[in-house]
Amino acid sequence: KKQEKKQKSKAKAADKGKDAVSKPLGIVKLSTGVQLLDPTVALNHASAQAKQQAQAKADGMKVVEPEALKPYPPLIQSFMVSQGFVEPTPIQAAAWPACCSGQDFQGVAEPGSGKTLAYLLPGIVRLQAAGHSGTTNPEGPAMLVLAPTRELALQVATACRLVRKLTGLRTVCVYGGVPKEQQVELLGKHPHILVGTPGRILDLVDDGALKLTPAGSSYVVLDEADKMLSLGFQPQLDRLRALLLPAAAAPPAELGKPGKKAKAAGAAAGGGGAAAPRPQVLLFTATMPAEVKDAAAKWLAAKAAHVTITHSAASISRTITQVVQVCAEHKKPAKLLKHLAAIKAKAESAQLRNLPRVLVFANRIKTVRFLADTLKKEGYKAVMLHGERSQPEREAAMSEFKAGKAQVMVATDVAARGLDIRLLPYVVNYDFPSSLETYIHRVGRTGRLAAYGHAYSFFTRNLARIAGPLVDLLSAHEQGV
Repeated sequence: KKQEKKQKSKAKAADKGKDAVSKPLGIVKLSTGVQLLDPTVALNHASAQAKQQAQAKADGMKVVEPEALKPYPPLIQSFMVSQGFVEPTPIQAAAWPACCSGQDFQGVAEPGSGKTLAYLLPGIVRLQAAGHSGTTNPEGPAMLVLAPTRELALQVATACRLVRKLTGLRTVCVYGGVPKEQQVELLGKHPHILVGTPGRILDLVDDGALKLTPAGSSYVVLDEADKMLSLGFQPQLDRLRALLLPAAAAPPAELGKPGKKAKAAGAAAGGGGAAAPRPQVLLFTATMPAEVKDAAAKWLAAKAAHVTITHSAASISRTITQVVQVCAEHKKPAKLLKHLAAIKAKAESAQLRNLPRVLVFANRIKTVRFLADTLKKEGYKAVMLHGERSQPEREAAMSEFKAGKAQVMVATDVAARGLDIRLLPYVVNYDFPSSLETYIHRVGRTGRLAAYGHAYSFFTRNLARIAGPLVDLLSAHEQGV
């Protein structure tokens, strides 16, 4: 009888399928199939990009000024060539002229579009113009970069240290979760650039280990500005703004006061030599929701430049394939394992030496732990990244994942902001985020700098309220629905 029931149900399903074909074209049947990004395609594309950069770097040794970099200061040209880049990304091309001239700037661009260098290189140009070098010892950091997470702060500091080879400018990175003593010791070496999280920076100010003034810290950056200006950071940001942006401050002039050369540079920039100049402020992010625009405006000068480099209202790289599958909550573990098995099978059939890496997002720490345990039982090398892990544990997890020693990283949104994980082909939203802004940041961990990427998301009934905007987002990026 059970077999007869199964046969009848199959027959009914077949009839429904025939009926669906005869329905009007306006009624779309959602597909449950997931078209995988072929790992070999992603790998070959990444290899081609690496060869192109290597060739550009080799050519750059002979051609000091690549054509697309000629409009920019020599430092920017030298650094870009040293890294194998012969042209700026769109956000860099938009930001560099305004930022180098001392103008406040708000930049919105998709994840992986090169925002870090868009603000970092002009800041270092400004520091050099003010007379800073490896031999100067500023009383406080001339450049201050605020980041919402420890991981992003460390990543930005790494980029700063790459530029040090050309400039000698010192960088210190500070963040919570580790003892202050070593950070206080490093601040005693008078760094030119300070990168850190707001909470730890204020702790160091309160302890008297760090001095922040408008005249001293004259180049201020808020990276991932939308999260920095959200409610969770608002009290800390208000305190920092009171320290750095006095109500009656003058426009940006000189970056610190290392000597006569600095004053001349400040005059050349049109600063006027004010006693308490207003710092130059830059805000960069992948999204700028309406609810934080008013908060952002309090940081920016009235004549700030506002640039949005997007293909739509909220942008995701066109090299990323997005797949959203509607499913029941209890079916997600099996679907995740099936997806990972398909990726593994594709890689093995292509005889790849290393399995492609997969970043899996969950909304709760409890879920992260459950998934990590489940994947380990299935034979996957999985690591975790969430807010309750110690800083050494988080750094070890990131190191293993970036090096390819772990195939899967399961993370909360602490990993979704600004992190640059090269050659990451796959992202999975095990738990769909409650906002599309967070979805954009998560998906942006793959497809970095025009590489191919694949984002697979589970969507459950409780998120029906954002189904319409999600469909609009997918359609705007020419994704199948």
